[in-house]
Amino acid sequence: MLEILERIIPIILLCCLGILLRYKKTFSEESIHNIKKLVINIALPAVLFKTFLVMEINREDVFLSIAIIILLLLFFIAGRSLNKISWLAHTLNPYLSTSFAYGLLGIPLFSIVFGEENLGVISIFGLGHELFVWLFYYTVLRLELTNKKINPLVWMGFFKSPIGISILLGVIINLLGLNSHFYTNHLLIGLCNTLTYIGSMATPLILITIGYGLKLKKSYLLLSLRFVVIRLVIVFDIGYLYKLLIINRIVILTPIFNYAYYTFLLLPPLFSLPIFLSKKEGTIKDSTKESGPSMEVLANHTIVLCTLISLIGFILLAVDYSFRA
Repeated sequence: MLEILERIIPIILLCCLGILLRYKKTFSEESIHNIKKLVINIALPAVLFKTFLVMEINREDVFLSIAIIILLLLFFIAGRSLNKISWLAHTLNPYLSTSFAYGLLGIPLFSIVFGEENLGVISIFGLGHELFVWLFYYTVLRLELTNKKINPLVWMGFFKSPIGISILLGVIINLLGLNSHFYTNHLLIGLCNTLTYIGSMATPLILITIGYGLKLKKSYLLLSLRFVVIRLVIVFDIGYLYKLLIINRIVILTPIFNYAYYTFLLLPPLFSLPIFLSKKEGTIKDSTKESGPSMEVLANHTIVLCTLISLIGFILLAVDYSFRA
């Protein structure tokens, strides 16, 4: 029982600290946004680089990355197919039905319960996820929601994003067998120690910002809740059927992998979606905009609700893991 508290208390207290900071108006919205940028551009890349640097990469990891891309595409297609049903149709359906806050929430939460030594299990999902997001998700979103044409340079976003760069560097150095130098060369050991210190900021900072952002307006709850239900049904029904038929045939199943897969599916949509929508608000082609809240507002409320569900679900996961450990 005490081990459960050790894993749950940090999640609850750090989120509550964020709520308290918002109540006290300690930080501005811009400051919180800058903290998130610090986490996603510096702290998380440090964690992911070290994880891919030391993990044992094999053929099944490559197949798993491809399988994750296909899975995310299936989520998108399922969300898009709902638009054929008049009372469920909405432009945001496919975009809120696929992709996850993998870096900003998945990595920090998983490390709290399962430890950094097991981050490699969930990190391998990151390669397929980031490729899908940069090569497909943002490209289609840009094409459908704005008047702009597809720009091939958007596809270079993966190779420019700090998370994408950190994953690629870690994988390349690992596959070339150069990672052994990071255990023997004093300069590289010092670099790894620095990355460890930087990466340790990721979990507390992101949980504080999550608590800070947990705010909702009652008038938008009903419609946002509909998106949440749609997402959960699509992600868990298709996700576990896909695991049974495809993923279980690719990987060697372990309890930690099953927990990692559940964590992955439980995560909320991309935190960056409302930011993208706010920047493109003037050119968005949304037939529902005139009669209701903007897509930015709906996406933000949906993500907040999904985040609350994710935190509750992950606490239950921590309880289950503590009893089984």
